[in-house]
Amino acid sequence: FDLGRRLVAPRPAVESTNMSSIAETSLITAPKDWSAEEVHVWLSTCQAGRYARCAPRFHGVDGKRLSRMSVAMMAHILGDQDLARKLFNELRNEMERISLQRQQHVPSAREA
Repeated sequence: FDLGRRLVAPRPAVESTNMSSIAETSLITAPKDWSAEEVHVWLSTCQAGRYARCAPRFHGVDGKRLSRMSVAMMAHILGDQDLARKLFNELRNEMERISLQRQQHVPSAREA
């Protein structure tokens, strides 16, 4: 083990059947709670694959890290300020959508 070198584990292949189940789970899971695999699936499928080419750049980034990124941080990773701004806004929209969805599905004390 060499502390001077960063070791990166090979990325496992994501099977298409697995991607759909991850995508379904991600529909109700807050982005900050996504695994790195769920981030990859979201990037690959969001807006009909509009950001699929970005997914490899975010290899190993989980939802917690992604949701804390600024536009500038995304632009540094992507090398494209405009694309970063669009992706940032898309992520914020997804966060809002899931938050609203969760609020609608939380039973009130009377219903429980």
